[in-house]
Amino acid sequence: MSETLAGLTRQAEIDPAFPAIVTCSRRLSYGQLSGLVADLANELLTSGLRAGDRVVLGCGTGLIFVVALLALREIGAFAVPVEASVGAISRACATTDPAGLLVLRRDLADQPGWTIRSSQTVNDRMDLNMEIGRRAAHRGPISSAGGGVVVQTSGSTGAPKNILLNSAYIDQVAAVGRSLVGLRRNDRLAVLAPITHFYALREIDAVIGCGARLILASDNRFQAPMLDLLNRECPTIAVAVPSVADRLLNSRFRGAFVRSMKETRIIALGTARAPPELRQQITEALSDARLLLTYGLTECSRVACGFSDEIPCDSVGQAAPGAAIEIIDNNDRPCPPGVTGRVFVKSAGVMSGYWQDGVITSVQLTDRGFLSTGDLGQMEADGCLTLKGRSDNVANVAGYRVSLDEIDFVLSGHPLVAEAATIAMKDERLDEIVAVSVVVVREEAEISTAQLIAHCARMLPRSHCPRLIAIAQSVPKTILGKVDRPRLIERLAEQHSTLIPLALPPKPQEA
Repeated sequence: MSETLAGLTRQAEIDPAFPAIVTCSRRLSYGQLSGLVADLANELLTSGLRAGDRVVLGCGTGLIFVVALLALREIGAFAVPVEASVGAISRACATTDPAGLLVLRRDLADQPGWTIRSSQTVNDRMDLNMEIGRRAAHRGPISSAGGGVVVQTSGSTGAPKNILLNSAYIDQVAAVGRSLVGLRRNDRLAVLAPITHFYALREIDAVIGCGARLILASDNRFQAPMLDLLNRECPTIAVAVPSVADRLLNSRFRGAFVRSMKETRIIALGTARAPPELRQQITEALSDARLLLTYGLTECSRVACGFSDEIPCDSVGQAAPGAAIEIIDNNDRPCPPGVTGRVFVKSAGVMSGYWQDGVITSVQLTDRGFLSTGDLGQMEADGCLTLKGRSDNVANVAGYRVSLDEIDFVLSGHPLVAEAATIAMKDERLDEIVAVSVVVVREEAEISTAQLIAHCARMLPRSHCPRLIAIAQSVPKTILGKVDRPRLIERLAEQHSTLIPLALPPKPQEA
């Protein structure tokens, strides 16, 4: 049995009335949660699902999602968590060839070859709705004891890839997370991130495994009910992504959000770089809380971390307990401190490989068990890691290897620029590859593209300057707050007829 399920059983026996999960409108005690998970697990077995089966989990972001996730773990199946939309569910079915579907509505299960039935456990006992889908034609079960999840990378730079994470791996990741924040039974942990992504998904295991309280504030709409939930439950720990924290602190919700965090001792940020300005905003607005910065990918969970008051403002921290970080140059030699190279990581939180893709796995994982993250960075003398961009975000422009992240860094450094994103495209008129930047100007600021190009010319070699700068209201993002480069390429190609995508990657699907 996984540590999560053992913790659920233990807490249900010790104090069955203790709150386990709280949402805007519902709450479940540990006794209720344990009973529902057991009943749904039996119902799934009755429907024909078995250990090792892949089951697409498109049940939204609330109580049903958690109950279904744990029930699948109980029978040893592998959940494939996705957004509750026809598109996301269809893509997951196409790429993981599942044996089952758990969805909110029958129309979401409109897939060929499926037998659909309503869940009596969810529909009758929870007064909610869930449909169970089953099909016989699939590739067969995964031979890994204890079940787990199959998650997709965000796809922010290309096609999403499937990663199989078994229950033993999830237990290890949850244990590290509990240790980092000192998670205890009397804690109330709020998730302010998309629950279908492993960054937030792992918090379910961390909380349930130690008998604490999980506050599901993960729909990210932050309307009045959501803020009422946070104010009512007063989280002691909050886990968020930078884009969500920025939205809350720079909107009309700021006051209500700050008041709801009055008992919070730790705020953890991850999945994307937290700009120094955001870090300062959080520490000033929530002065009684400590800001924990974490670095990792879907392929490697929490390999670096640090509290903002202990690390430099542009750092993501030191190697996490049990993790190792190496900076390697293009000749596969270690880089000395202060020199930029490719970031490789190793820890118990590194995946074993991409599901059914041995070729990419062999490229990303070295013989020594280190994962190539695709990031560029440098190790400072104090052991802190500073990220410098992506190794795959480099383009050959007029014979020069140009770092597109470096252009973003220079543009974002202008006092009137709020955000910048640069991509490489072919200019049909010039018949050459050019760097194209999209810039979001700060509120009430005014600046021309000519001034921005002049700013780049002062900071960069002429060959590295963007050929075109477009001022926009926003930069397209994934639900984790990362720049969605495929959508950005599409947008620029539509707006500028002479710009041609070099290679348009598939649209990303968030895990």
